Amino acid sequence: MKHYKIFKTYILVPSIMAIMSFVMSCTDDVVVTTGDYGKYEAVNSPYGYIKNAIAPSERLVDLYQTNVVRKVQIGLTKAMNHAVDMKISVDESILAVYNSTNNQNYPMLPASLVTIGQSGDIVIPPGYTTSEPINITISSSADLVEGKTYAIPLRISTNDGEVKLTDSQKQYIFFVVAQGERLNPEKSAGYKVVSCMETGDVDPRIHCEFFLSNEGKPLFDYVILFSGNLNYNASSGKVYLHTNNSVGAILNNRDRYIKPLQDMGIKVILGLMGNHDPAGVSHLQEATAIEFVNSQLKPAIEAYGLDGVFWDDEYTSANASIPGFSSASKANASRLIFETKRAMPDKLNMVFAYSTISSLNEIDGVKSGEYVDFYISNYGSTIGVGNFPGSTTKQGMPRPYEFALQSTGSPSTIVSGNWGGIMVFALSEHRSNWNSFGLPALRTIASTMFKDELYYTGKSYPVEW
Repeated sequence: MKHYKIFKTYILVPSIMAIMSFVMSCTDDVVVTTGDYGKYEAVNSPYGYIKNAIAPSERLVDLYQTNVVRKVQIGLTKAMNHAVDMKISVDESILAVYNSTNNQNYPMLPASLVTIGQSGDIVIPPGYTTSEPINITISSSADLVEGKTYAIPLRISTNDGEVKLTDSQKQYIFFVVAQGERLNPEKSAGYKVVSCMETGDVDPRIHCEFFLSNEGKPLFDYVILFSGNLNYNASSGKVYLHTNNSVGAILNNRDRYIKPLQDMGIKVILGLMGNHDPAGVSHLQEATAIEFVNSQLKPAIEAYGLDGVFWDDEYTSANASIPGFSSASKANASRLIFETKRAMPDKLNMVFAYSTISSLNEIDGVKSGEYVDFYISNYGSTIGVGNFPGSTTKQGMPRPYEFALQSTGSPSTIVSGNWGGIMVFALSEHRSNWNSFGLPALRTIASTMFKDELYYTGKSYPVEW
């Protein structure tokens, strides 16, 4: 991914988080159910499990004024010759253990706002290994605090003496953000549109000026501020979060540049990459990665009210001789990105699937498709779900656009492959090719992916930094 301008300014982030204790079972992992069911197949007893029926990224829920429906599925590692009765219930004790173990403080969404199927009772027929998808209906309430994240801890149980349930496989947690009285920006087609903006020559508020004409929803779902950096402080031996002049100006004026997007339901994501020194996405050993996430990254995401992190593994000058660092490794990158999801399970974890992070490893029994919410292919390419085991196509975004270099994306690929969405990079109404390439590309996205027309207000924003 091309990176245009780098300036040396800094975000001052208080080191308020101590390194967490990570000697824990799979039950305490980021995604309470890991999806790693195959390891039980060698034993004689069938094991039961609960998983998201659509995609692991669906565990993140925005709750507006209308009901939200998510789907889970109950499964067995082996088919039985008789019907297996299972039950799904809300269990607050799961959340208490999760919060205690992970140094979190998520309140539980009131159980009265959660409806599980018809009754919570599920039957897996003889000879089958999975149930039909079960609706989890989540209702809003005026008593919920706008902007606050709530959790829905689910547990499965059975009276069938032949079916075993492990702690890690019988639990699942949804994270629900109360969005108050805002209008729901979710488009009926379900696809997501991401803008990874090169912040040097565009104001993020431009993304508030594009709509689908008929549906009336904003075109963009996610805006990535490209890019923040990992940097190495040789004096302290620590990795710190660095931003250039443009990213810093946006973050330090969030009410002006970020809040208008979020008020429309557009999520704002911090891009993160190397910056020509040893601190890169795939270069931090485990302890170094954990310290960076908890002392730098998490406090910054929370302080600036951002919605997640976008990872791009480029522009690093490796120096494996420094304690806590190594040459590039997929294991390092996987650990860093996993620990980010563990520390912030209610935030988006997005990956530019390129170079060392074109695929990621299972960490602590959690497959990469469970700790990565969306993965975006390099220009002109498609990354398969096999690169992120445990994922579905709804988490993938192949064939993006590159507006600065006029690299054409493929919205038709998104539709034909039932992918999650598409990214555009370097959108700016100030570019010389805006009317000849950029704006027509957005019209193509609207017509191909949403069967709608693009409405652009025509408003432009001067860059103020």
